[in-house]
Amino acid sequence: MKSPPESAQETLSGAAYRLCSELRQVVRDLSGLGDRLRQASLPLRDAPEPPATLAEVKERFEEASRILLVDPLDQYLRLRPIHRSLEAIAEFRRETSAYDSSLVARLESTLAQMALDLCEPWRIRRSRGAVEEWQEWDQHQASLQEETAGILQDYTDWVAVAAPSPAKAELDQKWWRQQRAIVSTFEMELAVREIGLIWLDETQDLVTSLREERAAIEESARTTIQWTVGGGLAAETLPLASPEERLNHWEQRIDEATASRLPEITELVEPGTRPTWRKARPRDAFHTAQVLHGRKALQGIIEAYWERGASIARDVVRARELVEYWRQSGDPELVAEACANAAAMLTSHLADAATGQDLDQRTLASFSAWSEEGYAALEAGQFGWFALLQRERGWRLLAAAIRSSGREARRVLASWPNWAVARWDDVLEFLGWRLPVRPPLAPVVRRPTLRDTLLLPVSKLMLPGIYRSLFQVAPVSDERFLVGRDLELSGLAQALKDWTDGRFAACLVVGARGSGKTSLLNCASAGIFSGCTVLRRQFRQRLESTEMVDAFLREALGVAPDADLELAFAAERRILVIEEFERTFLRRVGGFEAVQHLVQWIHRTAASTLWVVSMNDKALRVLEAGAAFSHVFSHRVNAMSVSRDDLENAILQRHRLSGLRLRFAPPPAGDPRVSRIRQWLELEQPPQKLYFDSLYEQSGGVFRSAFELWGSSIERVEGETVDIRQPLEPRFAPLRGVLAQADHFTLQAIQEHGSMTAAELAVVLCEAESASRGKMDRLAALGLIERDPEHLGLRVRPEAQRFVNDLLQRVNLT
Repeated sequence: MKSPPESAQETLSGAAYRLCSELRQVVRDLSGLGDRLRQASLPLRDAPEPPATLAEVKERFEEASRILLVDPLDQYLRLRPIHRSLEAIAEFRRETSAYDSSLVARLESTLAQMALDLCEPWRIRRSRGAVEEWQEWDQHQASLQEETAGILQDYTDWVAVAAPSPAKAELDQKWWRQQRAIVSTFEMELAVREIGLIWLDETQDLVTSLREERAAIEESARTTIQWTVGGGLAAETLPLASPEERLNHWEQRIDEATASRLPEITELVEPGTRPTWRKARPRDAFHTAQVLHGRKALQGIIEAYWERGASIARDVVRARELVEYWRQSGDPELVAEACANAAAMLTSHLADAATGQDLDQRTLASFSAWSEEGYAALEAGQFGWFALLQRERGWRLLAAAIRSSGREARRVLASWPNWAVARWDDVLEFLGWRLPVRPPLAPVVRRPTLRDTLLLPVSKLMLPGIYRSLFQVAPVSDERFLVGRDLELSGLAQALKDWTDGRFAACLVVGARGSGKTSLLNCASAGIFSGCTVLRRQFRQRLESTEMVDAFLREALGVAPDADLELAFAAERRILVIEEFERTFLRRVGGFEAVQHLVQWIHRTAASTLWVVSMNDKALRVLEAGAAFSHVFSHRVNAMSVSRDDLENAILQRHRLSGLRLRFAPPPAGDPRVSRIRQWLELEQPPQKLYFDSLYEQSGGVFRSAFELWGSSIERVEGETVDIRQPLEPRFAPLRGVLAQADHFTLQAIQEHGSMTAAELAVVLCEAESASRGKMDRLAALGLIERDPEHLGLRVRPEAQRFVNDLLQRVNLT
């Protein structure tokens, strides 16, 4: 092999040293985690004494899981050793173009086994493992550490002689996928532990409330006995909560915890040079275990305990009715006999009342069965039943597997008759021989909001700082980033030339909110306006009178509050740029006084001042109808939406400056037959084109919306690759259905005025301020409007602009 040049060899040597150093540190970190876990597990390997109470089992469960699971996994997630190893390999490959796939496979599979082995002590402990299982884990840890040391030595030998390859090899993405699966496993284990603690907390609260209710019932019985013997006040009737109510509340808390902490479906991995991937459904597994071993088991326990207390409560009522009935007879002997009988009945009940000590034991047995079923399903989803049965604890979990299989078989067999009857009913309804059954109403119907409707949540990933800087939603000042605005800049330049030549010129810049009007004016101020005096102002509050206009102009020109404006304008030539011009009017009778006064100033000062006014397109329609506003301007620049190609170029231009690669996810899978036909006809579009077609349609060609959708589309950043998911079309129909006509007019008014306060909206809609505030509060709760960060009042949320525009167009309000 021809030796590389000296400079290349120096680069290779430096990169090799950094790679080996980082990999050794990764192995040390993982080995250290295993060693500390082994030492921490020694006191917990002996079988503990059976717990006596729920509080005791919770304390043991929490302490053991913290030592054997939470602490090591938290340290792993903080150190991220496998992620660091992949980053180091990617950096080495980027500097040297050298890559050995077999060494990477051996190293990553061994590191993955070491990482997943961190969960094994807790699995052994929770399944009441024998000494042999602990010894097997110790031996496996030692063999993995020995194997890793050999791989590190092979790596050291390889990088010492490696040379740059003629073609740069791609780092195998399955190792990144394996790393994500490992993290998913850890997160799932931690979530299951949290659900177990919540289960114990809620069950303990349930048991405590049952005992408190029983104590209150028994106290009521004693009070009634005293009343029958010596008189006094009778005990009040106690309201008893039914077992169904208690179980529903208990089950709701457990279901909420399961739904919020466990994913519906997740990908797990069995490490190896060729990893085995499995799809697990932990939420369904634990929900099934909850119904069978949580709800059903506790229902029998609670009903039996509650029924005993309820019988005492019923006898208390009977005793009082018995005594009061015979007191009405007026016969003292009969009254005495009735009181004696009532007291004896209640005394017998109190003597036979169960102490309730078995309540803890029965609920502990239910918890043990519930967790065993859930853990068995979790491990089977990760390793498969066949691989699980090869382990020591697999045979103990076999009973759970048989029970699960038997229940599923019985469920399927029981469902066949119901399925046949349902299909026959469908046939009768289709033929008109039977009236269709009205479906039952859903028990809970939740009002849709914008957050629920949008299918692309904002990504929570930690993006590189340079990437966040490139795609921040803020006006730009660098003309390189002003894509697709060449004609608009030339329009401003033409207005400047006319004004410089002594002709009348005034320029109006119109565009949708977020379309880049401020960026256009920033680049114009730094470019074509750079040789002139430029004053830039924007309206922070709404102007409603000529006095407010004059005060604003004096402040903009920097003159005294009582100065003559005519002289101030004539003193020098300048360009006056005013943004947010939609804040100069209210859409009502007499609400255009400030605008008309500004129009007069534009006419009177055009010789010394080039006016450049910016506003949104909705406000211009109102001013055009109310004050013929656009007629005063000689140039109008429509900075509306850009073309699809310009939008794609604007995004990709920023992305290229990050130095990262892009990978677009394919669209969701459809009918495979249609896909094959499209491929045969060569109609399949590449994922990048499909993505930007969808992005352009959803953003409407508006930069701000497009950048927000782009940021939300980032699924992950691994190594030097950015993965982009396809932006799916949101279903806006349910959200449109909850909006009334009054909401349409409110949204239209807010759009036209930029942002509005409740008092301003009340003036426009000719209603009480309290009514306007109620409408705005409702729209804010739906997520359609928010507080304007720079001005008074509420504005339409940037994410909702597309929805609001489409909504108003459907009802002919645009």
